[in-house]
Amino acid sequence: MISASPTLLYFGQDVGEDGSEETGFGDPTRTSIFDYVGVPAHQRFMNEGKFDGGQSSKSELSLRAFYENVMGIAANNAAVHGDYVDLHSLNLNTKDSAYSEQQFAFARVKDGQGFIVISNFSEEPISDVVLTLPTTLFSKDTEALELPALLDHDTVSIIKSGAHYSASLTLDGLETQVFAF
Repeated sequence: MISASPTLLYFGQDVGEDGSEETGFGDPTRTSIFDYVGVPAHQRFMNEGKFDGGQSSKSELSLRAFYENVMGIAANNAAVHGDYVDLHSLNLNTKDSAYSEQQFAFARVKDGQGFIVISNFSEEPISDVVLTLPTTLFSKDTEALELPALLDHDTVSIIKSGAHYSASLTLDGLETQVFAF
C-alpha cells in the first residue's frame, strides 16, 4: 500500500510457511522451487487439491485473510495511485507518545479520500501510541472524525488540536492497522 508498485508475496508467505524443512538444497529457512518438495503450511492450505484451507490451522487462515485484505486494498483503493504522505517523521518528533523507530506510519490520498497505515515492527505490543496527523490530510475541517478500519481491528477517533489531529492507539506486536478517510 506504500506505492502503486506490484506487491510481492513469497511462496507460502500468506499461510505463514516458515521454510524449516530439510529439502536437501541449502540450509532450512527457505522453501524449494523444485516440484518434488512439499511445504507443510502450503500443503495444509491445498487440502488434497481443494485449495480451500481445509487442513490449515486457525493462525494460518487468519494470516491468509489478512493478506487477502491487504492485497484487496492495494488492488482496489484509488488512493494507492494518489499522493504518498509521510507521517513517520512527524510522529517521531511528537512528545508524549510511545511512537518510536519500531513503528512506521504513512497515508495515501487521492481526491480528498485515502487511508492511513500504521505498523508496529516490534514483537512487543505497544499502548499509548499517539498518532499525529496533519489537518491538511483531510478535506473536511472538523473537531473530530471517526475513521473506519479497513482491516480486522477497531475504528479510531481523531481529535483536532491546533494544526494537527491526534489518535490514541494500541498495537499488538507486529500488527498493522489501516484506516479510511
